[in-house]
Amino acid sequence: MAAAGASVGIYCHFLYRCLDRVLPGRDVRTLTKKVLLDNLSAPLQFAIFFGVLSRVEGRSFREYFQELRHKGLHLYLASSCIYAPAQFINFRFLRPQFRVLYVSVLNLCFDTYTSYVAHTTTYQHNGHGPLETPDTPARNDLIDG
Repeated sequence: MAAAGASVGIYCHFLYRCLDRVLPGRDVRTLTKKVLLDNLSAPLQFAIFFGVLSRVEGRSFREYFQELRHKGLHLYLASSCIYAPAQFINFRFLRPQFRVLYVSVLNLCFDTYTSYVAHTTTYQHNGHGPLETPDTPARNDLIDG
């Protein structure tokens, strides 16, 4: 999980540098654009996170894509609720050299939640029951055991 989190951190470092270069300033209009662009980049961040995690855990591309497809929307909605206000604070009040550190502290908490979501089976797969991952027991095993 550390490799997955570090990969996303590297991406965010370059994203914030690009946003500051393309959208300089701290007025409300500029902040709104930065937060919106950051929020729109979240699916790529999840793709990186799940991609590295799948590689480390030895899963196939098919399993990676299936997991991302079934869990990505849930994580995107959750991250939008948390990161949109947090990023407004980040871009408004923090100096550029502290932005990745600020987000990294938030990521520590959110990546724990992301890992929990990545390793659960509570999402319906095409209405035919829970999505099961290779290292996670079936839902009935969790309930009965």
